[in-house]
Amino acid sequence: MRNNGKANDPVLVVALGPKLLGLDTSTGAVIFEHKLSTHTTARIRVHDDRIIVQHRLILSIFRYPDGAVISQWKLPFKGWTHAGTLLIRGRRAFLACGGEVAAVSIDDGMLLWHQPLPRRGVYNAALGLPGLEEQADLIGSN
Repeated sequence: MRNNGKANDPVLVVALGPKLLGLDTSTGAVIFEHKLSTHTTARIRVHDDRIIVQHRLILSIFRYPDGAVISQWKLPFKGWTHAGTLLIRGRRAFLACGGEVAAVSIDDGMLLWHQPLPRRGVYNAALGLPGLEEQADLIGSN
């Protein structure tokens, strides 16, 4: 049982300013809370037993549904500060930001590869795999 909610109810994950919260969907009670690195817009994905969060140049991976920290580290991107594109397929997270692309394991946060794409563009990036796309927006990648 979680805070008077049902144990099988999903946890709502909320990125709000510099905070990442997990809320009980039956009661609204806060189950977990973490401070993120900045007040910037965070990109989040809840995938199976993981919460993947990209906030500026930091990638954080938490366990779902309890919010335990698995990994937090600085992405290898060269100082780009807008929100990037985040696409999840299987146990990999693909990230694009500022003309660079990387793949990370969502199991342990390990960087699988990083590919700078010099002279090919430095702003919005869309990512796609068969049956799965993530489009870029005007503020940064979405």
